[in-house]
Amino acid sequence: MKLTNGKIDRRRMLKNLAVAGAGATVAPVRTLSAATQEITDRDIANFALNLEYLEAEYYL
Repeated sequence: MKLTNGKIDRRRMLKNLAVAGAGATVAPVRTLSAATQEITDRDIANFALNLEYLEAEYYL
């Protein structure tokens, strides 16, 4: 980064932070899409059953 009168140039610093932040947010998206599992009918049925149990506990 360029120093101006002993101070860091704000524009460059913000630009570098934006680039680093964008890189940090893109990296987890790549790994998440690679680790995604397919949802099966059994998963949906288990979710519905657990939802029924939760509703029964809440309303009773």
